[in-house]
Parts: sequence; structure tokens; C-alpha cells
Amino acid sequence: MKLSASLRDAAGNEGKSRDVELKINSTVPSQPTIALKVDSGIAGDQLTNDATLNISETAAGVTRVIKLDGFKLDYYNPNQMDHYDPSKLTDGLHKVEVIDTNAAGNSISSGEFSFVLDKTPPKWPLLKLVEDTGTKGDNITRNGEYTVSAEDGVRVEYKVYGDAEWHTNKPVAVEGRNYTNIIMARAVDKAGNVSDETVLKFTLVTTPPPKPSLLIDVSDNIVDDPFLTNKNLWSVSSGYWKEYSADGQNWTHLEQGAKVGSAEGVNHFFARATDEAGNVSEVAEYTFTKDTIPLLLRKLISIL
Repeated sequence: MKLSASLRDAAGNEGKSRDVELKINSTVPSQPTIALKVDSGIAGDQLTNDATLNISETAAGVTRVIKLDGFKLDYYNPNQMDHYDPSKLTDGLHKVEVIDTNAAGNSISSGEFSFVLDKTPPKWPLLKLVEDTGTKGDNITRNGEYTVSAEDGVRVEYKVYGDAEWHTNKPVAVEGRNYTNIIMARAVDKAGNVSDETVLKFTLVTTPPPKPSLLIDVSDNIVDDPFLTNKNLWSVSSGYWKEYSADGQNWTHLEQGAKVGSAEGVNHFFARATDEAGNVSEVAEYTFTKDTIPLLLRKLISIL
């Protein structure tokens, strides 16, 4: 557009006219775009643990302003304290707007971009045996079930000792008297933050121990009879917790190495063993004869 202008003074003198050319630019710049660089956790939920943004580049001659939560930032000078620094953002909701302005003063906004920043890891899960059978606190059990307690809304991941990758399938305990289950767990929240690991170690034993064996001294026998003795004491042998009973109902603990007195004649009793996991063996039933009366005296007694 061309304009012609001249000046005239009070006396009517008119100066030379001069043409002025004006350029009108009403074109706005391209609309800037904003996106999370890392939408951690669930894609598309605008919840992240990394506030770094992907912002489209500016065109030549365009001035850019960034607003963070309503405050204007210095886009061009990253050394200024008010430059957008994702590491300085606190947890919570944040709103970002980018405004581009060209040399003609035409401006365009990206629109308000909102996201939630969550950099706080969840608490680690708690793993606990449902039942520590046998001796409490030794983590030897006949019940391989365990509970998992975690914060609401997190995903629990597991791996067992030797695994390279984490997975969401709850591991099943492996049975074995000489095997230690080592189960690790961690929590991952919706923003992708990962908790510390927790570990549960225990041994699962479901196989009962062998039943105890009878111990009586038959060294003086002149006949091959393992259930005949002339000794007063007897015991049972087992590498586990031992109990004996006269009626199979009421049980008495028998310490390792301890012996029990016997009566003259036929002795009848029951015995069982219990391992560290609380598994109880089959009940053993034993009958033996104690004979301490010499043969001659026995004949005299029979005569009388």
C-alpha cells in the first residue's frame, strides 16, 4: 500500500508531497505444539515422572514466550533462573503455554498444555508368609502361600533369584528341604516410578519326616530277637522333634539322647516325629518285651 503525504503551513505554503509505502502482514505464525518427551507409566494419561517437554521449533523472525503455571519464562536464555527447567518442577499439576509472535506483531498460542508430574516412588510391597508353621520365625513352613501388600493403584512386579526380568505373575514357591525360595517384589506407580525392592526368603517343606525307630539294647540276647531285652531303658531315634505316647493320644516330648524306663514284661507305646516345618510323621507303634528274671528263678516261680 502506498500513501502520499505533504505538509502545509499557516501561510498556505505547501511542501512537496512524499510517498510512503506500507507493508501489511496479517499472517500469524505456525501454531506451536507441546508434548511430553516421556509420558511415563500409562501412555496418554498426561501423568509422568519427567517434566521434559518437546516443543516445536520457532520459525525465522518469530519471538517466543513460554508461560508456566501463569508465569512468563525467558525462552531464549537457558542460563536465567526463570528458564523452563524440568528438574526444578515440584510434583503436581502444571500448565504450559507457548506464544509465538512474528515481526508484524501477529501472535498465536499453542493453547494450554496440562500434565501432572509425579517423581515420588511408591513404598515397597510387603511380603509375608500366610503361616510360618513349625518353629515361628525360622521361615521354614509347610504352607507356601504368602501375602502381598502394596499401595493402591500400583503395579506389583516380581522376580525370583536368578531371574533377569521383572514380571507381574506372582511366583509359586518351590518345595525342597534344602532349597531356599528367594522372591523379590517391587511396586511401579502410574507415573512409572519404581519402589525399592523387598525380599522374602523361606523354605517350603511338605514331605513329612520318616517315623522314629525303636532303640533298645539287645546286646545280651542269646536269641536273635530285636524286640527282647534285659535292659531297663529304651528310646526312639529321629533327627527331628520326637514324641512318645502310651495311648496314641497324649504325647510327651523326648529330648535327643533321653531314655525312658520300661516295665517288666510286655511294653507297648507309640512314637512320632515333627520336622521344622511342622510336618508330622506317621505314627510308629512298637511292642517289646523286657525280661530281667533269670531262667532258674522263673522256673521256681512257675512251680510255686
